[in-house]
Amino acid sequence: PKIYDAHVITADFLIENIDLSFKVWKKYPWNKHLSFDDFCELILPYRIGDEPLSNWRKLYHDYYTPLLDSLYQGRDVIKAGSTISRILKEEEFYTNQNFTLPHLGGEYLFHNRVGYCRDACDVVNYAMRSVGIPVTTDFYIYSPDLRTWHCWNAIRDTIGSYYPFWSTQDSIARSVTNDNRRKGKVYRDCFGLQQGRFMELMADNEVLPFFRNCFLRDMTANYSGKNEVTLPISDSDISYVYLSVFNNNGTWEPVDVAPVRKGKATFMDIEPDIVFQLI
Repeated sequence: PKIYDAHVITADFLIENIDLSFKVWKKYPWNKHLSFDDFCELILPYRIGDEPLSNWRKLYHDYYTPLLDSLYQGRDVIKAGSTISRILKEEEFYTNQNFTLPHLGGEYLFHNRVGYCRDACDVVNYAMRSVGIPVTTDFYIYSPDLRTWHCWNAIRDTIGSYYPFWSTQDSIARSVTNDNRRKGKVYRDCFGLQQGRFMELMADNEVLPFFRNCFLRDMTANYSGKNEVTLPISDSDISYVYLSVFNNNGTWEPVDVAPVRKGKATFMDIEPDIVFQLI
């Protein structure tokens, strides 16, 4: 059953989360030019997604803040993130795909480092956000190489650039490093409403549910650069077409959508050197 936060969350919980978030935002020099909007997306959120609600922030803050302060006192957010990343790597995370697991909560993951790549990313988000490092999770729906979905973390630099990294790394590089997994399209779940095409599609029930998510942000350009592809559409009776990659069950997996206007559909920012199919 769906349980709404507004029905169970307490004022004390929100106050503690807000107070600790503002404390680390103002404490560390790398956040001097971090805007309030970015703070709300990358540090303030009291949860990741649909995991159990838990009082995780103080737990992680009280543990990781002394470690960070003892190991790094500089102004570089990438070096600060690398410090926490090394600590997390030493603590180890055990990836287990043999069980069907629910979305695990922050308090549980603090004591039990096990789960999917999603849970490994969550641990990174909890730890880094608790010490004022702006970080998030990016993902692709389906890889044409691995035949599955995948996610990883991305840290925001002081100039607004996002650099991807994985919890198994010793340090974070100031580059959009490639993990040799073709992605097709990359997305990010956000907490604020995202203006653009997904907002425009939100009320259209003809569109697949994934692409009606007005909190979704297309991040492909950060990994593959900006581009634009316009394709002719001969069927005049359809309103939308989907860009898809081959699925291992012999079908095609939609990874992007575009409206059909005047017999054409334009897709923005797609990864090159991949075979796509329109459906």
